[in-house]
Amino acid sequence: MNLLFFCLFAFTNYYLLFVLPTKIPRKQQLIGVGIAFAAFIGLSELLSWLHIHPFVIGAPHQSFPANVLSSVKILVMLSLANQLSYLMVERIVSFHQENNAENLHRQPVRFAVEQKSTIQKLFTGFCLFSSLVMFYGIWLHA
Repeated sequence: MNLLFFCLFAFTNYYLLFVLPTKIPRKQQLIGVGIAFAAFIGLSELLSWLHIHPFVIGAPHQSFPANVLSSVKILVMLSLANQLSYLMVERIVSFHQENNAENLHRQPVRFAVEQKSTIQKLFTGFCLFSSLVMFYGIWLHA
């Protein structure tokens, strides 16, 4: 059962990081993930304000709802981090192309401009790998 949920969340994260960006524009993804992030923060603050603690997160044998909640939080937070990394690389490269055109032939700037898509894929791969490690710890109790 835990292996099934590990695979489910791993596939969902792969879909969010690699497949969905080809179907939905980045700005819409960033807005959607930002809204989900704000909703999670609001929900957790509401529960703590009401002194409701339905999940014991961090216990040696976590409950099933706590594992699902932790996995969804990881999905949302790493999707947000990935979207922000794409935006960061886009902004840096566009700034240098517009305002630093005379120095585009110099090495650090030239590398960033030429390898923009590689840098973005590296960020995405790092987010995928880190989420797999976290899902492994949550679902397979490493």
